[in-house]
Amino acid sequence: MPVMPPLPEDPAQLPFDLVLGSLGPLRCEELLRLLPGRRMVFRGWWREKPVLAKVFTGSAAVRDAQRDLGAIAAMFRRGIPVPEPLLPEPVAAGAARVVLYEYLAGSLPFGEAWRCAGEVRRKALLAELFNLVAGQHEAGMVQEDPHLDNFLVDAAGAIRAIDGGAYRLGSGPLAGKPAQRNLGLLLAQFPRSAHAGVMAALEVYCRRRGFPDPAAFARGVCRHADRWRHYRARKLSEKCLRDCTEFLVREKGELRIFQRRELDVRLLDEWISGALSGPARESDLLKAGNSQTVWVDRIGDRQVVVKRYNVKTRFHGLRRMLSSSRGRRSWRNAHRVRGYGIPTPRPLAYIEERHGLRRRAWLVTEKAGGERADRCFSGRHGDREKVRKVASVVAAFAQNGLVHGDMKASNFLVGKEDVQVIDLDSLSRPRWRWLRERGVRADRERFLRNWKDPELRAAFEAALAEAEGKRHLC
Repeated sequence: MPVMPPLPEDPAQLPFDLVLGSLGPLRCEELLRLLPGRRMVFRGWWREKPVLAKVFTGSAAVRDAQRDLGAIAAMFRRGIPVPEPLLPEPVAAGAARVVLYEYLAGSLPFGEAWRCAGEVRRKALLAELFNLVAGQHEAGMVQEDPHLDNFLVDAAGAIRAIDGGAYRLGSGPLAGKPAQRNLGLLLAQFPRSAHAGVMAALEVYCRRRGFPDPAAFARGVCRHADRWRHYRARKLSEKCLRDCTEFLVREKGELRIFQRRELDVRLLDEWISGALSGPARESDLLKAGNSQTVWVDRIGDRQVVVKRYNVKTRFHGLRRMLSSSRGRRSWRNAHRVRGYGIPTPRPLAYIEERHGLRRRAWLVTEKAGGERADRCFSGRHGDREKVRKVASVVAAFAQNGLVHGDMKASNFLVGKEDVQVIDLDSLSRPRWRWLRERGVRADRERFLRNWKDPELRAAFEAALAEAEGKRHLC
């Protein structure tokens, strides 16, 4: 039997051919998703036709392949929009099993299409998504781990469901309460502040399912969404510390490296070899302190900001050995706030040095555009729209029960499109409600102390009151 070649660690080793017995070779050209030891998804060619190939590995390869193809085929037969299955059964390739689907050229993951859309288009996307899910629920199909990457928006703008392995097929249509829980899990993928159009989308769902009271149904969905949102953000902060589709964890000498898979390993290693000691030019230095050094740098064509966490004394190094470093907390917290939809510069890599008492760490993020809020509004009353955008980010922390811990104006970067928050070392979400409320109040008071000009402070107080007063459906 032909044996599947191992997946190259470096994507530059692609393409390669995977032999599918009598069906001929499958040319794998691009790795799209990876679940180590379980599943790889490639864009490729088979019989001169572009295909999406799912390669299942490990002890559960047969079961996982059959489950994925079975769910997609069942939806295809029922007229639920999915990519067309190209084979009636999974194909053996050594110990692996391969399933082939039509490749939807020009399609985007739903999350990316959502981020690029304006408000009107977002409402339409949300309504179409909930209409598709209503069809699944009516057919007794439940996505047990719904997330936005399990849906594609094709070149014509229609939404397709993918990843059949995430579905469970019931004996009949999904009842109201289980439907609320499942929709809440889906809705938790969106930030609380982005839910204009949720009620209209849930009305579409209820109309298709024949549920008589959309308002009561929506309240139940949103209660579940709030709980799932907190759970999802916490899990994302844990996921960034292990190997998975999004993240790669590896060792390099005395360094342990946590990185996004999209960041080229070769380019990162080249940068590590010559840049960990500090900036090449003094003009790149943003901050020089005992505990942190921050500078601008480049990894390949990508401009990044590097924050190095220094060890000040031997006692400080000993403490680092016995506790989690600020760098690791920042890496986790950056992913956690992104899970809530709060904008922060995209975290790319976190590097730890472990050699005796030398416990330095480096956090690498994309360089955000924009101007620090203390400079953007310094000495003038400020653009009303910019004031509103900054206030909405501050309010987002409160709405989700998050305590930033250091709301200096310099920790907000005001750009043309959005406001991003930085310096997440001290972020927390206290377990007890009274502690969360106290922390949120302290954050608010610290934020308002930034503004010495009475009129500017009044403008921020009014914008905060408006943002905090909004009652989002979820």
